[in-house]
Amino acid sequence: MKILVTADLHGYDKAFVQFAKMLKLNNYDAGVLCGDLMTFPSEQELSRAKQELESEGTAVRARMEAPDPAVVQRALLNKEKDYKNILRGSGRPIVFVMGNDDGLLGNGPAWSSEKGITDINERRARLGKYNFVGYQYTSPFIGGTFEKSEVDQTKDLDRLSGLIDEHTVLVTHGPPWGILDAVFEGRRVGSKALRRVVDRKRPMLHVFGHIHHSFGTQEIWANCAYPHCRRFVGVDLETREFSIIDPSAGRAPSQLGQNAAS
Repeated sequence: MKILVTADLHGYDKAFVQFAKMLKLNNYDAGVLCGDLMTFPSEQELSRAKQELESEGTAVRARMEAPDPAVVQRALLNKEKDYKNILRGSGRPIVFVMGNDDGLLGNGPAWSSEKGITDINERRARLGKYNFVGYQYTSPFIGGTFEKSEVDQTKDLDRLSGLIDEHTVLVTHGPPWGILDAVFEGRRVGSKALRRVVDRKRPMLHVFGHIHHSFGTQEIWANCAYPHCRRFVGVDLETREFSIIDPSAGRAPSQLGQNAAS
């Protein structure tokens, strides 16, 4: 089974198009999105949402310093629908979690599961002979919906650990402490709670994003954050080898030759 993984697309339309194209073109069996899918709606998107609400008879507050929350919510739902339509064009099943930026200062809704695009936050989905288990929360950063303290993460992950075994692909937004989690000055910002669970349960693969400049692979881990390198990560789960996928290069992946179980 081959999967294509990405994270931190941040509402970049072209990246969604490229991801769906690569899923189909390179015959991957499934796609994985590790959060931070959205961005704040543009003026055009807000205007569209406002017109839709008004046409439905919904009273919308005249814009002062900030748009009406109902308008923002509708615009985000429209973006979700548009991105799902793009992803569905791949013809492949896709699993996802949200990320801290998707929270939009406490106002961001989680995507729903529908038509082959499945939310795996704090649950397990079976694809072929592999289990995909997700966790979307990261440590407090911008006051978003999908952020939790280390204490709360520990409680969640202790409960979630029963779903993780040696056949599990663990999908999180944030990295574990000490693994592909360094920011510019080298400071580590990963989750210690997540690291404890991964060390204890040892899934076959752990994919994430969040820290843009730490894109890369290490043993069973892959930081798949898109923005800095503009690349995706492919994984052959049978051989457990990573590939770095350049969307501009079409079919030709760069094989790392690294065993994900080493």
